[in-house]
Amino acid sequence: MLLCDVLPGLSPHATAFPSAEDIVPIKEIDSYEVEFTGEALEGTAQWGAYVVITAPSANPMHMHVIVPKRRVSADLVLMDQGAAEAEAERVAMTILEGLRS
Repeated sequence: MLLCDVLPGLSPHATAFPSAEDIVPIKEIDSYEVEFTGEALEGTAQWGAYVVITAPSANPMHMHVIVPKRRVSADLVLMDQGAAEAEAERVAMTILEGLRS
């Protein structure tokens, strides 16, 4: 069975594997899982930097959200996804330093 058999309108050439643009950069640091992304800002040529920080819970199928997804460094002009992801990672490391102390 193909994905297009299950999802009408999907190309028969579609795969179940995400494209490079769909992969979210994630780092495990200490006991935290840190997601940092760059997302295009609608209506502009600029990008926003976003951070999510989670930690494990007693239930292995659940994570505690320590920092919910939020845009960081909103005052910076970020012109591409790589710059936005780098800024999000920088801010995430600063947030983690605060959590450790």
